[in-house]
Amino acid sequence: MASDPQDAWPKDLEDLARIAADPSQPAERRNDALGRLQPFCRHIARRIAARFGQQNDESGFVGDAIQHLLLVIHAGQWPNNVPLDRWCRRVVNNLAADVGRRKLRESKRNEKWLALESRVSKCNREYGVIQRALEDVLQHLPEMCPGDLKQVRDWVPAWHSILLLGATGLWTKIPRDEWEQRIADYGLITPFPPDSVCDCDDPLDRAPMIAELCGWPRNTGTVAFRRRLVWLRQLDCLSRLLEEHRDG
Repeated sequence: MASDPQDAWPKDLEDLARIAADPSQPAERRNDALGRLQPFCRHIARRIAARFGQQNDESGFVGDAIQHLLLVIHAGQWPNNVPLDRWCRRVVNNLAADVGRRKLRESKRNEKWLALESRVSKCNREYGVIQRALEDVLQHLPEMCPGDLKQVRDWVPAWHSILLLGATGLWTKIPRDEWEQRIADYGLITPFPPDSVCDCDDPLDRAPMIAELCGWPRNTGTVAFRRRLVWLRQLDCLSRLLEEHRDG
């Protein structure tokens, strides 16, 4: 207690730790013992922090380590058959290792997010290029050349080709009877896509609507559409324009 004379307190740190951990002691005396142990805990924490390259001020790791040591001593976790100094160093070493592993996990997680953001940004840029090239094709190309038609006929599965042609508007550039036969073979009715789909400006908005009309989940349509955009590079009518818009 604060009123105890100095010589009433043991000089041995381990005896102080025993008082701090003893639930039969008054709470004030236990807390006072913890206060007397604090410089010792600070010394341990700073030594370990220096070894692990942690900040040496008490606003970071050192402060957390001191608080942790005092809590586990107060909770009676120190085994009396192990020297207090050695045990405290082990506790703080483990804490520092945990912090290091957590930082490594966070760093890897951040790297993954940065890589994902980079891929998303790249995909968005590429999609913008595709949109501009499609606008040029839809505005200026009367119909697909025979080579491009052959490529389109080889696109499978059938509903992916319907999805891509319908969402991009390229269905208007293949022979009408061929498109209607493709729609009928899949069990859909003409006109297809319906006006509700064609009224959407963005192919990425049309894709889930077309997927739903084909009997597939909307999110499946979005994923399939993004995956099948690579098919557009096979088309002569688009490949040159894609490079021009990419360079521009």
